[in-house]
Amino acid sequence: MRIELTKGYVMTSDAHNLILNESSVTKSGRVRLRPVGYYSDVSGLVDGLISLKVRHSKVRSLKGLIQEQHALIEEIRRLFR
Repeated sequence: MRIELTKGYVMTSDAHNLILNESSVTKSGRVRLRPVGYYSDVSGLVDGLISLKVRHSKVRSLKGLIQEQHALIEEIRRLFR
């Protein structure tokens, strides 16, 4: 399985886990996936992605952080429709 979640993040799986990967393009043009979290279910992975994006956010207000979180949740919801 390989599902693009948001810009820069991809969900893959192995025999036991769902894996949240950070995606980047190397100088040679190849896509590189770097695992950033292992989860037992989709909701845990989505929560992990939201938490990761919030921690790396550059917003400077609580209102901005909440707006960014809601936009990310809506973006992920569209993937599962």
